[in-house]
Amino acid sequence: MPKTTTSLQRVRRSRAIVVAVTIAAIALFCGVSWHNYDRLRAEQVADITGDADRALLAIDDHMTQLIDYSDSRLRSLRNFYIEHGNGPAFRAYVNETRMNDAQAFVGDVAVADAQGQAVFLLSTPGVPQGDVSDRAYYKVLSTTSEDRLIIDWTRKGRATSQYQFRVVRPIRVNNRFEGVVLITLRPEAIVNLFQQFGLGQRSTISALQTDEHRYIAHLPVGDASYYDKLFDGLELWAQLRQTPHGVYHHASPLDGVPRYYAYQKSSLYPIVIVIGVADADIDAGLADTRRDVEFQALLLTFGAIIICALVLRLIGVEDRLRRSNANLIHAQRMGKIGSVEVDLVTMKPTWSDELYRIYDRDRALGPANLEEFLAYLHPDDRATVTEMRDQHTAGDVRGPNEYRIVLRDGSIRWVHREVEVVRDESGRPIKLVAAEQDITEQKRLDQAKDAFVSTVSHELRTPLTSIRGALGLIASGAAGALPDKTLKLFEIAHRNSERLSRLVNDLLDIQRISAGHMTYHLADIVLAKVLTDTIETIRPFAKERNIDIAFNTTCPDAMVHADAARIAQVMDNLLSNAIKFSPPDQLVAVTLVRRSHRLRITVEDHGPGIPESFRPRIFQLFSQADSSDTRKIGGSGLGLSIVRSIVEQHGGEVSFDSDPTHGTRFHVDLDEINQPKLLLTPQPAKPQPVGATEAGPVL
Repeated sequence: MPKTTTSLQRVRRSRAIVVAVTIAAIALFCGVSWHNYDRLRAEQVADITGDADRALLAIDDHMTQLIDYSDSRLRSLRNFYIEHGNGPAFRAYVNETRMNDAQAFVGDVAVADAQGQAVFLLSTPGVPQGDVSDRAYYKVLSTTSEDRLIIDWTRKGRATSQYQFRVVRPIRVNNRFEGVVLITLRPEAIVNLFQQFGLGQRSTISALQTDEHRYIAHLPVGDASYYDKLFDGLELWAQLRQTPHGVYHHASPLDGVPRYYAYQKSSLYPIVIVIGVADADIDAGLADTRRDVEFQALLLTFGAIIICALVLRLIGVEDRLRRSNANLIHAQRMGKIGSVEVDLVTMKPTWSDELYRIYDRDRALGPANLEEFLAYLHPDDRATVTEMRDQHTAGDVRGPNEYRIVLRDGSIRWVHREVEVVRDESGRPIKLVAAEQDITEQKRLDQAKDAFVSTVSHELRTPLTSIRGALGLIASGAAGALPDKTLKLFEIAHRNSERLSRLVNDLLDIQRISAGHMTYHLADIVLAKVLTDTIETIRPFAKERNIDIAFNTTCPDAMVHADAARIAQVMDNLLSNAIKFSPPDQLVAVTLVRRSHRLRITVEDHGPGIPESFRPRIFQLFSQADSSDTRKIGGSGLGLSIVRSIVEQHGGEVSFDSDPTHGTRFHVDLDEINQPKLLLTPQPAKPQPVGATEAGPVL
């Protein structure tokens, strides 16, 4: 009885632990989900504020040019006025040198004397009137010996009742103040410049004068009374005292809307440009993501509750729990995955228990050092793995990740290695972490699979060719006219037989590539002609999907040493993918350009882009971004693997870049030949195996 009571207590304790762990898992799942949303929002804020920063740099540059342009004009006006006085000659000079550049936004020219009375105003005929002696700029310039440009803050003009701001310079003769010369600038024209930098429905762009903390121009315009407002308490000014540019978050003093403000202060003049992106605009762009995160958190919570209920029902007595734990440990060992850490400072390794079993090494010997590790390697792999080791110790994780080791009994074992380099704050590699898995059985199965695929493909090819030919003849009417319904059935069967034939050919190509038996007919070919022929061949398939294909090149006569049929196969695969993933009524663009000693082919579509999680596997065999049974776009997942193999056998490279908002671009780079040896058209080349050419370098 005491034993039974103890077992029940342990079961209850186990249940309590499971409940606690489940609750913690739910909290962790929800926290991770919201953390992911916060991370996405932070990235969105960084992107938008980055755009804002670039925009305000452009505006600041333009404003600086405008003020500098106006200042140069003020100097010339002042010098001419001092020399010729306020007469017809000065008016003629003002008219002759008027700045007609629309981008300058320059308005009227005026001159006031030493008492602040207007003695010249270009826009007002007759005797000028006006008094500027009460203006702040006049008081500064008339009471000091400063000879500098002053930007007067925006206000309504007395004569025009329109908002304007001025740039002013003093007139001095023999160090005696004789008045000021002014140019009036219109903020409306600057607002027009702001229009091209709109970043959202609630975004704002402002130009402010830093001496008196007033607005020069603002978008959206709204109530123009903001020109009269003074913002001494605005947090921006405190930020400017610390750094002339940056980003801060604050509620707008005009409308109370919280925004991320990016600002840039001019290095030459008392002007600051501020762009505010509203939180609401950022959140609106992430609305779908937020819903996805909420759904994910709800789904994970629901799943955790179900798991908790199932685990609570399956928990039994103490021996059952012990067996479950033993099975779990055994399952981990069955994965045949070990790990190693190498301190790159002391070069001291640390092995896990499973790694000792993989290498059949006595644990009492401790982990193998670098020399002992090399002794385990198969002689044929030793050179490449040695090079890989040197790269890893230098912090570079590129290189072969599969190799063979020889055990104590002479048997050979395949090992797959994944490596990550840990770096310190300065970027110096300090530790190497690797996971190694015994894939000997997987290699054996891969070889059996390749043999099976090869056998099945060859056995299918002959009857399938006959079936496809017969269906094609019947569908074309060679066997007599057929009823419309029957004809449609034959057409469907013919199309599917062609699709199956392409799949069999792809499987055979993959088998040849794996076995190293892929043959190439190499010759000097005009690359643009091969591209044009391939595009015309696939154009009917594109028209069925309302897709157009455009081809442009800057080097129509450029040549490469390659197999024209294999290059056409590469283009056919890339174009087929671009067409399948493009929405209707879109354009697939093909370009051919020269890049140094290479030619670059680019195939660009406007589809949904490649998911970030799928990009590392995009060139793997049978890999598809959507591998579900309900996927909308078919395919075997072989095409891109074949593309990469063919291009690499030609000494070229395949790369891609993708954007969910702009589609995907695949690039194929091939070496250009400078002296053509033989054109493709008149003289066919003989078949050659991989590694052989007619008269050129080995591929």
